[in-house]
Amino acid sequence: MVRAGRESGADLIHLDVMDNHYVRTSPSARWCARAAPARGAAARYVHLMVKPVDGLVPGVRQGGASIISFHPEASEHVDRTIALIREHGCKAGLVLNPATPLSCLDHTSRGSTWC
Repeated sequence: MVRAGRESGADLIHLDVMDNHYVRTSPSARWCARAAPARGAAARYVHLMVKPVDGLVPGVRQGGASIISFHPEASEHVDRTIALIREHGCKAGLVLNPATPLSCLDHTSRGSTWC
């Protein structure tokens, strides 16, 4: 599947990683690493639907991710997770479920916790 996307000229390959706790299971981070695009090929966007997020960031980056997104509910400190993703040379993204209120992103209204 990833190979077909690369060969067809895709600019971006999107992979979802789920942990069967936060959401039902899907391909593991290890599988994502094996499916890494070749250098110079399509960017890889990895959407982490896991809790906690931070422990997977280094491995997903090693697997070739260039963009990593996560759900604020899955992180103790969203700002630190964003910084960690950036420290590993990736762009960071936040993913909101339709039922997640935008106030979830208002860090100052909730002290040190998110969502």
